[in-house]
Amino acid sequence: MSENSLKKCVPIEIPDDNPFQNDVLNRKDNIEILTKFITSFEQSIVLCIDGGWGQGKTTFIRMWEKYLHQQSIPTIYFNAWESDYTDDALIALIGEIGLSIENLSGKK
Repeated sequence: MSENSLKKCVPIEIPDDNPFQNDVLNRKDNIEILTKFITSFEQSIVLCIDGGWGQGKTTFIRMWEKYLHQQSIPTIYFNAWESDYTDDALIALIGEIGLSIENLSGKK
């Protein structure tokens, strides 16, 4: 392999006990602010994280998910790209929600 060849991007390791250990973009402040924002609502809300390909959305969400777990806030992670095996994305989403509820409640 030549020195100028492209290398595959390796996902950032996000440890359970310290989600920000490898965070060179200092996402912690944003995650703490967003956590205060979403937990201030008594009703359900929808939040959209938008950005171009490769700008760190998945890493941000994974760090946030682990941070929320540390705060004892239950989460459901659904990646539509990874679940693109059906013609109806809603079926995949409902299935993931069902599995997550079982896991969170500890029973079927």
